[in-house]
Amino acid sequence: MISENKTIILINSFNVAGDVRVHVSSLSDINEFSFTVLETNYHYQNKGGNTIDFDFHINSPILWDINSPYLYHYQMVVNQEKIDGTFGFRTLSHLY
Repeated sequence: MISENKTIILINSFNVAGDVRVHVSSLSDINEFSFTVLETNYHYQNKGGNTIDFDFHINSPILWDINSPYLYHYQMVVNQEKIDGTFGFRTLSHLY
């Protein structure tokens, strides 16, 4: 995702065990940053530099599937710009 102020946001929920990696990159210094997952008690704050990277874990995540498309909601603030978004966890299988 790229925000209105050209902030790049990458969220990788890279396994169904609940591990998440977040990368935020901005053209200007990040003087204010917060990230909250609304369905959990997870909250992260930081500032300084033009990139922020952090990992977190969601215990027993609810998996997304075609019949139950569950997504987690986040609110992020980067230099007074409020950004709302979603991410999810799912398994992939290959059909041969």
